[in-house]
Amino acid sequence: MLFILAPGAIASVVFDLVWHIFQAYLTKSPVDNLLGPRSSSFLLGNIAGFVGLKIWTWWKYQVEAYGPVLKLNGVLGVRILQMFDPRALREMMAQDADIYVKNPYPYSEIRLSRGTGAVSAESAQHRRQRDLLVPTFSSPTCVI
Repeated sequence: MLFILAPGAIASVVFDLVWHIFQAYLTKSPVDNLLGPRSSSFLLGNIAGFVGLKIWTWWKYQVEAYGPVLKLNGVLGVRILQMFDPRALREMMAQDADIYVKNPYPYSEIRLSRGTGAVSAESAQHRRQRDLLVPTFSSPTCVI
């Protein structure tokens, strides 16, 4: 019985991996309309810019070249939306947090390593954290 199911399971895993690799190229996303730096490699994307001693110089150049909201390419072509706009962050984190759905995978990792905070909290706990953060992003304290 196990020998009958094993090829199907292996085929399913292989298909899932292939789909995740090519999904970035086969599907469209609103993030595709944003400007951003070209990917330096298919395997690593723009990750090479994220590491190194001159990381803040790299980020400053990206913001000056492409604006406060830009598209980056992650590992195997995964799209990454990067924002440096305080108003947009306020909109997402404080006002309309229920509209923007979080991907559960990285937040479960964050919860394990750093505990439940404003970034990784969900539903009622997220609302409490958000209420604590609203004064931080309010108009008098937010310099733009």
